[in-house]
Amino acid sequence: MSTAASLGLAFVASITAAISAQSTPPPAELPIQFEAASIRRNVSPSVSTSTRVDPGGRITIVNATLHNLISNVHNLPPFQVVGGPDWVRTERYDITAVAAVPPTRQQMELMMRALLEDRFSLKLRRETRDMPIFALVLARTAVTAGPRMKPTSIDCEAAAAARARGGSAPSCGFDVSGGSIKATGMQMRVLVQMLSQLTGRMVVDQTGLSGAYDIELTWTPEPPPGADRPATIGDGPSLFTALQEQLGLRLDAQRGPAEVLVIEQIERPTVD
Repeated sequence: MSTAASLGLAFVASITAAISAQSTPPPAELPIQFEAASIRRNVSPSVSTSTRVDPGGRITIVNATLHNLISNVHNLPPFQVVGGPDWVRTERYDITAVAAVPPTRQQMELMMRALLEDRFSLKLRRETRDMPIFALVLARTAVTAGPRMKPTSIDCEAAAAARARGGSAPSCGFDVSGGSIKATGMQMRVLVQMLSQLTGRMVVDQTGLSGAYDIELTWTPEPPPGADRPATIGDGPSLFTALQEQLGLRLDAQRGPAEVLVIEQIERPTVD
């Protein structure tokens, strides 16, 4: 799958994507802790975050908040991680950790969880809360999509199998950059995951649509809270308007149950 994600979407998948790209098969058993780890405050004005996992089992995270790290290693979008002091969402850290041998993605996630628990005295609990959510529904009474959302003509599984055999076949996947999503063969479950990240709320699929779709969606992103609106941001439609006009879909504000991860305890680490 080809993915060039915007900052909000990119970091949520950055650790798992980086680990998945490694080709060295790890052993079945691996210690739960890293062999060595370093944590330092990052006080630069930048808000850009990066993650790199080297083939030897070394992970380097630059300029990440603890809130994003917790959501990332627990495979939850940031809005499903709640509680904790304000600095969890504002202070940024650089983390370098080295595994004894190359880990799998699951092993790396467990090792990162253990590192956060150890160095930040982190304690978490899961619970279900009634929260504001969005239901993705058809914007029109007829069961039809908008002009930029059409059933795909590609059998994505067959195309992937053909490429695996060394043949030539079209590719299914998606590209996300700034205020645009371009997708071939996208299912509704993937679209609602993206919309959850973009809106900061859980999105549930109530469209009744099945199958896969080719999608072209463009909108004008809103600047982060507290940030000045860039002069070059443009006057295009909002995400909500673009969904309705271009895809024939609408986000309906509702309330519903959502699983959250509650930060019960966390402390600033002793940096090294």
